[in-house]
Amino acid sequence: MNNERDREISSKEVLERTGISRATLNNYIKMGILPRPSVRIPEASVTGTRRIGYFPRWALDRIDEVRRLKNDGFSIESIVDILGTAETNGGDQHAEEERQSDPSRSESKTEPPNVRQSEGETHRKNTARIDLDSIGAPAYFINYKYEIEWINEAAERGIFSRRISSIRNGEGRNIFRLILDWEFRSNLANWDELLDVHMALLKEQRLIDDAAGLYEGMSREELELLEMSYRKAGYSGGESTIRRVPIRLDGRTVTDNYSLYVSFFREGILFVYEHSEELLEGIVEYLHNRGAVIQELLSKKMPTLIPFAVLVADLQESCRICAELPPEEYFEMIHEMRENLEESFRKYYGIHGKHAGDGMVYYFLKQRDSNYIVNALSCALEIKERMREFSRRWKARKRWLNELYLNVGINEGEEYFGVLRASSSIEFAALGETINYAARISDLARFGTILVTKNLVNKLKNEDRSMFVMGLRKRHPEGEVFVENIFSRVIDLAGPDDPLKAKFMDVAALPVTELAGRLAEGTPALR
Repeated sequence: MNNERDREISSKEVLERTGISRATLNNYIKMGILPRPSVRIPEASVTGTRRIGYFPRWALDRIDEVRRLKNDGFSIESIVDILGTAETNGGDQHAEEERQSDPSRSESKTEPPNVRQSEGETHRKNTARIDLDSIGAPAYFINYKYEIEWINEAAERGIFSRRISSIRNGEGRNIFRLILDWEFRSNLANWDELLDVHMALLKEQRLIDDAAGLYEGMSREELELLEMSYRKAGYSGGESTIRRVPIRLDGRTVTDNYSLYVSFFREGILFVYEHSEELLEGIVEYLHNRGAVIQELLSKKMPTLIPFAVLVADLQESCRICAELPPEEYFEMIHEMRENLEESFRKYYGIHGKHAGDGMVYYFLKQRDSNYIVNALSCALEIKERMREFSRRWKARKRWLNELYLNVGINEGEEYFGVLRASSSIEFAALGETINYAARISDLARFGTILVTKNLVNKLKNEDRSMFVMGLRKRHPEGEVFVENIFSRVIDLAGPDDPLKAKFMDVAALPVTELAGRLAEGTPALR
């Protein structure tokens, strides 16, 4: 028995000689990397505890092997497959008594398991599905404006020590702004190392050209810190879509060591912090499933309070036209119309949104490098011209008298902008009155008119406002006169005898005007 115990080592010695924590030791036991210890009254040399666990001495070699494989980039699931599952020793006094009564049994238990087991003994893989919700480690996703679009509670608590998801606008969630925040710097002694890691990774992927434009409103001190970090960051020309970077975070009370997994997608970058004591099973395999990961990320994007313009367009008398055409030809016409207009929406950075029926919704988001309101107005005028040509083609094809008009309503506002997850697709949507008002005035528009709200016009800069011709058509005894730079309430445009007047009562007092053209084109001829 003494020979057997000579081949054992206490859990206290394991912790001291390997430097791992008790939590990591427990994880290794739970995952089968190490056997369950034999728990008994400690030897005379061990004081301070009534019972203690003993492991076979080969457990030290097993821990060293795990460390080596982790440094080589293997996931914990792969490590278990490579090493195999350690045979389990009893964990209670009854099991120890069985070993004492059968020394041969104990002897077999102290032999180290084969590093590679036979096919019949191979450890069964953990097939549990990994997803964002099951990743308990700190993780967040940033877009290429460096703004956090998704973050889990572990990252809010363990990395930033604040509720990032409560920040309403995207600019406030800029990763560099957050790291340079005085409160973050006071909580993390080596905040500059975290800044350098982000800067180096993004610069290496050629996602940063200089430090000056990383976010708006930075102070001179912040700019100097960013420029210093940018100069230090090297460029290795790495093209890997998944990177693994060791990183240490020195908090006020505790220092944590992580392996930072960084996965690059077309839509943004995912950061996952694997704690040295909480190994993530299957994380590398999960990140390689790129299509599923990005779909899940996009579906979980935080709604962001953002200024935007929204354009809603509806085909005039679509129900009548649908009734006149064979179904397949009507769908062909709608498909061709949308395909014909798509180029204009792309040109002006429009984002397709959810819309019921055969109309269209496009969002124009406020960005640092574009004038979103001017883009929306310019796009509306361009699609109006495209619709004229489209209508002429279909008149020639069908030899009918129908004119195809796309009636447009445009509004501007600041609302929560996010995504809606359908069964097989993701659609962008804004929540609030901005989209509702645009939809209502598109219903009011007739014969291809573009109606815009006074609210939107007031948001235009003077030089941008002067680019466009806006106003209303007023009836005159001798015909119709276009009067520039005036507005009208929706209720007044509907007219006292309009049978659809009741339809617009919810926006009756909303002031609108017509976008008639660009100044360079002159005031268009009246119809």
